[in-house]
Amino acid sequence: MERDLLLAENAEKKIDGTVKLSGISCTVQQNKAVALIGHNGSGKSSMLKLIAGIYEASSGKAERA
Repeated sequence: MERDLLLAENAEKKIDGTVKLSGISCTVQQNKAVALIGHNGSGKSSMLKLIAGIYEASSGKAERA
C-alpha cells in the first residue's frame, strides 16, 4: 500500500482578500507521478506553494507527510 504524501480537503487560499484557490481536494501518493496543468492564472503556482508549505491553507486542510 502506498503512503499518502499530500492530503488536501476543501482547501482554500486567500491572499490580500482575494481567493487564489478554492475547493481544492486531492491526494498525492508516494511513488506516483502527478501533473498539474491549467491556463495562465489558474492557480498552479499557488497550489505548488500550498503543497510545499510556503502557503498555509486559509480554510480547509492541506497536510504533508
